[in-house]
Amino acid sequence: MQPPRNPSSTVKRSILFPFYDENPDLPANPGEPGLILTAREDILEIQPVTIFINYNGRKSKSPSVWLYCGEYILEIAQSLTGDQFSRLPEKTRNKWGATILKFKRDVWSLMRARIYLRKHDIPLTELTSPTSM
Repeated sequence: MQPPRNPSSTVKRSILFPFYDENPDLPANPGEPGLILTAREDILEIQPVTIFINYNGRKSKSPSVWLYCGEYILEIAQSLTGDQFSRLPEKTRNKWGATILKFKRDVWSLMRARIYLRKHDIPLTELTSPTSM
């Protein structure tokens, strides 16, 4: 194994363990392309990213068996629109709703603020923008 890919080297590595419930378009098999839904750009800082997926994720609730999917270079595809979000499986929408409510990172707080403004028909302007609050 070449040094840059050697897990025992001194190079910092990033490892992700995404779940199918939140990411229905994860790679179906090792090495295949896929899509991870996230608002966290910090996962782009250390590349490549080692990805393990729940081996029985589409069939079972047991997260105890993980499948090594490979080393991936992550890139931002685009923001998910409300229409695109509404077409995701209900289970995925519910999981993301719970995630947005539960976690305290800035990225989730800003997302909650944008959702609140949108729900109350308050236009997102420079004054109401969560990033300027």
